[in-house]
Amino acid sequence: MPTFCGRSLSKGEKVRLSLPVTSTLNGSTLKIPLAIIVGVKEGPKLCVAGGVHGDEYEGPRAIANLIEELDPKIMEGVFIGIPVVNIPAYCHGTRLTWKKGRDYN
Repeated sequence: MPTFCGRSLSKGEKVRLSLPVTSTLNGSTLKIPLAIIVGVKEGPKLCVAGGVHGDEYEGPRAIANLIEELDPKIMEGVFIGIPVVNIPAYCHGTRLTWKKGRDYN
């Protein structure tokens, strides 16, 4: 059984999680949303991430669609989908990071 952050994931399960990564300027916790879909059979693992640049919306939309459409009951392997990596830039529609104005790419 795969585990993520100490949580065991069962075969045939689709889980949505938020991964805390840092504190924001106002002291709140910045969390990155992700989904893990574990197929009923062993197989390859695939991780996809979008939203590295906050002004590019196609990747996040495609990953969100995949998360909705994939059915763990007929899947083999594990799919990890991270629709938006750079949450602040995505919320502001900008390419650069919010803290130091850097390009994640």
